[in-house]
Amino acid sequence: MPPVEVISGMAEYPRRERLMALLSKVTGSIVSFNATALAEETRDPITTNRVMIGAPCASGCLPFPEDIVVEVLKQTIRPAYPETDLRAFQLGKEAFRRAWSG
Repeated sequence: MPPVEVISGMAEYPRRERLMALLSKVTGSIVSFNATALAEETRDPITTNRVMIGAPCASGCLPFPEDIVVEVLKQTIRPAYPETDLRAFQLGKEAFRRAWSG
């Protein structure tokens, strides 16, 4: 989601190339994929944040195990859409693994 400044026209959102250049100054490990497009595969773009949670779980860089993340997700998932939210989480994990393995 673009920041308010971008939506209001007060600022321009940086191009992808600029963002990647800035990120590459602080890390050599960048994984990029279209989380919104994956969320749309669940037919609910609101699940983009669930896709984004799946990626660091797949990376192994979190200081806690995936089962804790899944448990918290289950406690916070919208009651009407548990399968959708968990599917988005899985799509994020899969996207990370595909992007990481190149």
